[in-house]
Amino acid sequence: MYDRTAGTRAGVPCTGSLLTKSFVDRLDSMSETMSPQSRNIAIGVIIAAVLIGIAGYWYSQGRAGSPSADEEKIDFVLEDTIENWQFKGLYSGNSGLEKKAQADIERLNGLFGGEEFTDYILYVSIAGQYEFLGDGAKEYEYLLKAIDEDSTKTGLAWYNLGTLLVRLGAFNSARAAYLNAATVQPGVDQYPTRYLEFLTQKFPKDTQAIEKAFADASVASGGSSTVLQIYARWLEGEGRIQEAITNWQKIKESSPESAAAVDTEIRRLRSKL
Repeated sequence: MYDRTAGTRAGVPCTGSLLTKSFVDRLDSMSETMSPQSRNIAIGVIIAAVLIGIAGYWYSQGRAGSPSADEEKIDFVLEDTIENWQFKGLYSGNSGLEKKAQADIERLNGLFGGEEFTDYILYVSIAGQYEFLGDGAKEYEYLLKAIDEDSTKTGLAWYNLGTLLVRLGAFNSARAAYLNAATVQPGVDQYPTRYLEFLTQKFPKDTQAIEKAFADASVASGGSSTVLQIYARWLEGEGRIQEAITNWQKIKESSPESAAAVDTEIRRLRSKL
């Protein structure tokens, strides 16, 4: 639906985009003569480096300072029953990459207490390695460790927790996690945008929550066409066709380059009136 990595701030490419570009450039620079096993291990090394860089970037965006000692933590309660915590991860079934992930987990665990990375970032990064392995239980464990470190200022672990819980089919719990991400760090517009998208997909009848999420995401994103599109799709699904058309018209105004595609959507919607 939209590009989660692209974007600029005041004409300067976002760090997330630069990290992704670096990842692609490193892959392109690999020798074609490398054996498949060597190439897979090299890819694992690159992904691990990019992962911790992305974690650091999202950790820093929009934070309002470190949580104070007397600030009340946000508790998380798993509301759903999860039958199976395992899933097919990016490294699942590839013994070379699985060994590399385990080595990275061991290495990251050895960095606690150092000055280079916060415990929060290390917990999130270790959780990411378990995601690659498809080990939902361990990913969940380490994301909760990160949340225990900082539940009120940083949305990254909350966001990743929401993503994990969606994958595991725990939608009520995912809703709470996504809401917390959007609430504690609204300056990262991906968080309120994803919360809105999630609600429209999994709780489309909760009109009050969706309307509020739309308002919050609109403020956070500066009224982005992505937010308007998510909202317009939901309005259409709810039979509010004219309101959906109005939002597509707003998208056309804010993104003239998409005029042709938007006009097609508007014609389709008008045929339903």
